[in-house]
Amino acid sequence: MLYLFVQTWIWILTAGLFGLFIGWLIWGRGVSSQQTNPGRPQADSEKTASPGLENRYRSSQPDAFEEQGEAIDDGAPLLLSHPEGEPDDLKRIKGVGPVMEKTLKELGIFHFHQIAAFTEDNIRWIDNNLAFPGRVNREQWVRQAGILAQGASTEFSDRYDEREQTKDNWN
Repeated sequence: MLYLFVQTWIWILTAGLFGLFIGWLIWGRGVSSQQTNPGRPQADSEKTASPGLENRYRSSQPDAFEEQGEAIDDGAPLLLSHPEGEPDDLKRIKGVGPVMEKTLKELGIFHFHQIAAFTEDNIRWIDNNLAFPGRVNREQWVRQAGILAQGASTEFSDRYDEREQTKDNWN
């Protein structure tokens, strides 16, 4: 009887350790790669709980970034400190929910045309700054944003618009 008890606990501990290892592989490595990304300068404002991302914004005046000592060609897409007019509803892109939209806006991405203009370097930069690497390519954000930037719609954006209209009717 004692033998079965000990054997059961050994298997439970082994399974628990295996689960922790798999969890670390899936989630832990992504967090550590964001913290130690050599291609992205760490601003003092990023060390706070609510990072002020103004140092990462790219403007049309490269001199402003050179004075701050940041590399201009770091793979970052065109980032804005504020939207040009009314910001686009980025949730109309499949794979962008409220939290992801907030994160993109904190990074300085407010418009479909910004996402539609992503290059491979830009996508790598975005992947390094999002909690879900590979999402831009997997969910085809660039293609969807290109369609939406031209004023057309996608199947997903049509469904999203219908849901939003239904919500408005209930309120």
